[in-house]
Amino acid sequence: MIDVAHFAASTEAYVLADYRIITPVMLQFCSWAGDLASAAGNLDPGMTNQQQVNESAEAWVCKKGNFNPSDVTCDADGWKVAQMIIQRIDKGSKHAVSEAIEVYYNSSQITRRIHHMINDMGILDSDNASYEMIKEKIQITMSAPVLWDRLGYLSDGKTPAPAIYRYALIHAFAKYCYENK
Repeated sequence: MIDVAHFAASTEAYVLADYRIITPVMLQFCSWAGDLASAAGNLDPGMTNQQQVNESAEAWVCKKGNFNPSDVTCDADGWKVAQMIIQRIDKGSKHAVSEAIEVYYNSSQITRRIHHMINDMGILDSDNASYEMIKEKIQITMSAPVLWDRLGYLSDGKTPAPAIYRYALIHAFAKYCYENK
């Protein structure tokens, strides 16, 4: 299912950033990185064992809660549709948005959603991307303190996500992308 508002926000951020109309602190903040940081809100404070935190993160990330399957779809589709809109605008189309949406949703591109997300991370050859490559790109993006300062709080709403929680979220998302590409 597509959350139109989420899809539109992600798509718009990528299009506007391409034309330097906006320059977010980090573009992915408006997409998967913001969702991943907010997934900390699904994790209970007080866990101190890395394996326990990893299992909890894997139970939530891209499955339910603050970073669920609809979010994954909207973020991946938003990035790819934005690229298609930009191409059409550059070619002078007056209907770039509707054309891009129609072409994308009537093509086999929707079967490659996770590939689009991996491409957005800066890995162009998503078919051959290893778990380690994906995890490294996610770690680089997620190293921005603004993500954690704004969104990265645990389920009590007061506790900032400690390093073992951040690692678990990054691991869970990298694993999901690698296994579903």
